[in-house]
Amino acid sequence: MTSFFRSLVSSGYGYLVSAHHMIFAYKMNVLLGLFNNVVALLVQYFLWRAIFASNSGEFYGFEESQYLGFIGAVIFIKQFTTQGTDRRLAELIRTGDLVFKLTKPHGLIFQCFFEALGELSARLYGLVLITLLVLVLVGDWLWTSQLPLFGVSLVLAFIISFQISVIYGSLALWTTNAWGLYLLRRNLFPLLSGQVIALPLLRQLGASEPTNVTGELVASGSSVLYHIAIYSPFQAVYQIPANILIQMSPDSGIYSSLLIQLGWIVLLSLISSPFIQHILKSFNIQGA
Repeated sequence: MTSFFRSLVSSGYGYLVSAHHMIFAYKMNVLLGLFNNVVALLVQYFLWRAIFASNSGEFYGFEESQYLGFIGAVIFIKQFTTQGTDRRLAELIRTGDLVFKLTKPHGLIFQCFFEALGELSARLYGLVLITLLVLVLVGDWLWTSQLPLFGVSLVLAFIISFQISVIYGSLALWTTNAWGLYLLRRNLFPLLSGQVIALPLLRQLGASEPTNVTGELVASGSSVLYHIAIYSPFQAVYQIPANILIQMSPDSGIYSSLLIQLGWIVLLSLISSPFIQHILKSFNIQGA
């Protein structure tokens, strides 16, 4: 078993290192990406502090420190799981450069996965600053006893994020503008994953009793969004790992949450397989 993993890592090491160096070839992009996450953390932190302050420290049953801890966890998860597999795959399909990938001895998904790991290794530097900020701002509410299980959930979240990226990138076969796919994912992911608003809070907003028309619209919209999000794979990337660390929904068992993530990995593997097979059949290399 050890020799198998050693062989696996040695086979993918070249793709990992190549992706790592490619990320740092655009140093300004790396700095801006880190700056964006830091700004996002600080903006959400002070925004939600103001919201809770105007509601006497409690908002729809959630305490201020609890929700701020969730925000910190989500920003950390975002830094860990965000990847550009969909953009790279879509660009390879659009330009036809995918044929060069297919001439290599390893499978397409194998190459893409280790490239995603290389991208992650390049972002680990940014995780240090994000981690320090999270510990300083909201560290008191983190359940450190759950860190090992949070780590497991984080790895599963990375795999799910990768699978979703592969499916999105594969859709470039049927579109003329890969940039539109990227924007669609950028907008869908935050809304349906709990990244913008925690899903337990959406559930509470949907179950609230409005007193005016605006309140009715907010309640109905929150309810619809919650029921769509809870049955989507997006929430398995952000909401589940964050909930394990913060325990915003104590009724959600940790091990059952991990099983949900594993279930999504299996299901997304079954969904992505036809996409990949269609890609491979759509490109011919010297008639083969």
